[in-house]
Amino acid sequence: MADPLTPSPQPIPEDFWEKLEKLYKKEDGDLNEYTKEKPHLIHAFGAVNEKLNGAFTFCEPVGRGGTGLVVRLEDSRLTVSRALKVPRPKQDEPFEPVRSEMDYLNTLRHENIIPLYYFDEVTVPGISKPYPYFVMDYIDGAQHLRKRVERLVDEVADSKDLKKVTIWVANAFHRLSGALEFLHSKNTIHFDVKPSNVLIDRNDKVILGDLGLAKRKSDSAEDVPVGFTLYYAHPDLRAEYGHMSSKNRVMGKRRPKDFHFSFDIFAFGKSLLEILALIDSKFPDAVPYDYTFAYLHLAACRMLDGRNMDKDETMRVREEQVRTGEPLSAYRESCPQLERLDLSGIKDGSFEEIRKDLQKVLVGEAHIDGVPELNEFYVRRIQIGSQPYCDHFPQRRPHKAVHPWNI
Repeated sequence: MADPLTPSPQPIPEDFWEKLEKLYKKEDGDLNEYTKEKPHLIHAFGAVNEKLNGAFTFCEPVGRGGTGLVVRLEDSRLTVSRALKVPRPKQDEPFEPVRSEMDYLNTLRHENIIPLYYFDEVTVPGISKPYPYFVMDYIDGAQHLRKRVERLVDEVADSKDLKKVTIWVANAFHRLSGALEFLHSKNTIHFDVKPSNVLIDRNDKVILGDLGLAKRKSDSAEDVPVGFTLYYAHPDLRAEYGHMSSKNRVMGKRRPKDFHFSFDIFAFGKSLLEILALIDSKFPDAVPYDYTFAYLHLAACRMLDGRNMDKDETMRVREEQVRTGEPLSAYRESCPQLERLDLSGIKDGSFEEIRKDLQKVLVGEAHIDGVPELNEFYVRRIQIGSQPYCDHFPQRRPHKAVHPWNI
């Protein structure tokens, strides 16, 4: 007699394959890839379902990337959703990204990195290599960082409320910098930091995802495959590839001894500039007056390892993004009265420095919220200077804001 407390495997829902087909068509525009991969996926999902032995039941596919598939599961005992990730069964590509992500999630635990619950591998007919899979948190209602900021911007009806958006962005990047500081403390480089790899849950918790391209820095001089997205890649990584506006993910070879933490810092800065470009697109006349926006802009420029594009280069990238129909992400990579050489001299060297810098603006804003009279623009604040003081220090002239694109 079966133990009533032990669940048994439930059949994969009939409409699961219809939903998966629609997902492939949405991503590819056709069903060519789906037709090739479906026979292997039928065996793979069947084997995974048997291996899970009823602990989780299949619900529906929720995501498909270049190397992996994500399926929503339900935990049979806890009645909560989880996420299953498996590699796409391509014969000409290894399963390294999914296996690598599985290995890193198993060893790296941080509040802003998605947790892993279970992992294993199965045998799939027609595929020579063991087929890995893992179960992680399912983030209900999750949005990518850019989508979340787009929604925040749309919710702001008046430019006087812009501060709500910029403070939210500062807090999100502060949390994200903590996760990357943790990775770097483990000698691990993410290699693919970008807004689409940052998830925001219903409670606005920031979660760094997709560690499939992460690699450990070491003294090894043996070439290993590394991957990255061209637009966010440090110039030393993308030198041999195409136009800097491309959002394509590419693979290359590099020695672990030549890995640098600046690769992630550069991509982090480009990601922050992309979010600032999004905010600027709706409030171009207001951002020069927003202190947090200006602070974040300077911080982002300091993250680019002194390899900042000049204004003409940035405009060329923006024009190319418009031509190809990509969302605008390029934003001015210089600041008032600071040349590229100046920025190179004050560049950020670690995520510990970045986290502390972002913390300063958040703490400062918290003080102003608690004591609004500290704000020099507070309408009820009275400033009185003595005559001798005014004799020695001329009266301050009204500040004229300068938009970053006019510098």
